[in-house]
Amino acid sequence: LNMLETLWQLKDTPGPDFEAFLGEFYRRHRGGRVTTEQFIAAAEAAYGDSLQWFFDQWVYGTDLPLYRLSGDIRNGGEGRFTVQLKIEGEGISPDFRMPVPVTVEFGDGSEKTEYLWIGSQPLETELGPYDTKPQKIRLNKYEKILCEVKD
Repeated sequence: LNMLETLWQLKDTPGPDFEAFLGEFYRRHRGGRVTTEQFIAAAEAAYGDSLQWFFDQWVYGTDLPLYRLSGDIRNGGEGRFTVQLKIEGEGISPDFRMPVPVTVEFGDGSEKTEYLWIGSQPLETELGPYDTKPQKIRLNKYEKILCEVKD
């Protein structure tokens, strides 16, 4: 459910938040039996879009992504910094995709997290610019997504 909640938080369409959806689903079905298909239908109705790809990956599928992260912190001049990232997914089917949190940590203890859609093809991207030099880049720092990470 944690990964579905993460996906829910990133949606562009208005609708109930994830906890409201789960609460309503529980109230409707408390004490009864519910199939996976009923849960998917209710989630899609509340989410406002198809989630079949998500459930195909995480309920019916067996892939466990391994993400390899490499990066470079660059000084863009005038006190501005960027992070050049390359993230490769292994052990996943060609159509596998998931938004994965990338956290940039700074020397003062602050951090900035962005979600990047990662699939089976390597992703090369740039984050920033930042006014402070990043100290470390972490993929899935708080383990919100089921995966393995290799630096």
